[in-house]
Amino acid sequence: MLATLSLYDPAKPWNPGRNLEGNPRELGSVGHGQYRTRAIALGPDDNIYVGSIPSYNSAPTGALSRWNPRSGEHKSWLDLVPGGAVDRIAVDDKYVYCAGGGRFFVWDPTAEIKRFEDNCAVLSLVAAPGGKIVGSRGDQMFVFDPALLKMVKIFASPIGRVDYMTVAPDGKVYGINAAAVGEIDPATWSAKKIAQEGGQFLAADGDGHLYFARGAQLYRLK
Repeated sequence: MLATLSLYDPAKPWNPGRNLEGNPRELGSVGHGQYRTRAIALGPDDNIYVGSIPSYNSAPTGALSRWNPRSGEHKSWLDLVPGGAVDRIAVDDKYVYCAGGGRFFVWDPTAEIKRFEDNCAVLSLVAAPGGKIVGSRGDQMFVFDPALLKMVKIFASPIGRVDYMTVAPDGKVYGINAAAVGEIDPATWSAKKIAQEGGQFLAADGDGHLYFARGAQLYRLK
């Protein structure tokens, strides 16, 4: 299945289609032989940014793509990291933060250039309160300051590798792997393990409850 983007507004009636009234409205395929979406986020310029990989010898590399949902215009970059693929994306009000191919880089969507790059195999990324970007590499966490364009803190992860992260309404950062869930407080950068079992993916609701998957089952952590 080609990597295809759609827009869905849950507040509107279900009406799938390709026209402007469609909900979800199919935008079209990313192109460039891309088959599998690895990361997706709405950028500070209100464009959609997608990290994807090819399949079945459809293309030589993965891509970072930008899609304008209003005009339908889209563009892809195939050479930003080794192999082209971007696996993780986080955004703030100025930059798009990407990881893939053993690299972490800061993408300026206005100038279409990298503002920072580091050889760093990143497992997960999130934009934390206070304007910092938090990432996981191996069994360490790092804090990146966009204002300084540099790593400002590295500390041990409370659960080892962190495969997915999310930010709760109270501002705390949570991370998960297959065996545990951890909590990081950006006010002090203190970290602790809060659950002895884990899973895949991670999301928080308005009440601060965490949701994650394990196989075909959905779990909630209060």
